[in-house]
Amino acid sequence: MGRASPRLRGGTVNARICKTIGYQLCKPARCRYPVSPTRSPGIYSSKYAELPDTFIVDQLSDVTLIQRYRIVGEELMRQNENISAITVGAGSAASAMGIALATKDKRIPVYVVEPAEAPVLSGKPWQPHGIPGLAPPIPTKLFQREWVADILLVDSETALRTAQQTLQATGEPVGTSSGAAIAAARQLHRRGIRGDIVSVCQSHLAISL
Repeated sequence: MGRASPRLRGGTVNARICKTIGYQLCKPARCRYPVSPTRSPGIYSSKYAELPDTFIVDQLSDVTLIQRYRIVGEELMRQNENISAITVGAGSAASAMGIALATKDKRIPVYVVEPAEAPVLSGKPWQPHGIPGLAPPIPTKLFQREWVADILLVDSETALRTAQQTLQATGEPVGTSSGAAIAAARQLHRRGIRGDIVSVCQSHLAISL
């Protein structure tokens, strides 16, 4: 008999990818453990970590993701040698940290973007907001404030409006987190930063391929 596939816990995208390559996906029984929005991931992780052949997917503390996103920063610099600044939406902050790591020798400032309603990286409490993917209610362990130039705040309404404007102008169906990154670039332009300001936009199409 062949070795059983390891069980894996993670989000929707992780589940789709891992199911494709043959992992067994485990769905926890509803209400099996007492949970709350801030405690449930930790409870599930501690329970499933006790099982053999189990790997816990935790993008909020997986430092290897930073190196993965470093490749994105290197690609940006290959594509454009005249970047003045980069704006990146921060959920886990892995993308911002990886890009900042790649661009630090070139001294290209990287700005992280988070919802004005939930400026958790700025040290404020989490509140509900309308920018999926940014500012999760569970704190990320990957963010290093000294690696970035500043934290920019964009409210949910502005992020949505900017995403709609981007679709109308370019035909690119970006989401609200990308709208927030683009709106942050506009903030930098109003501050007087000139040249090419790059906003990193997530692609659900690329993830789904």
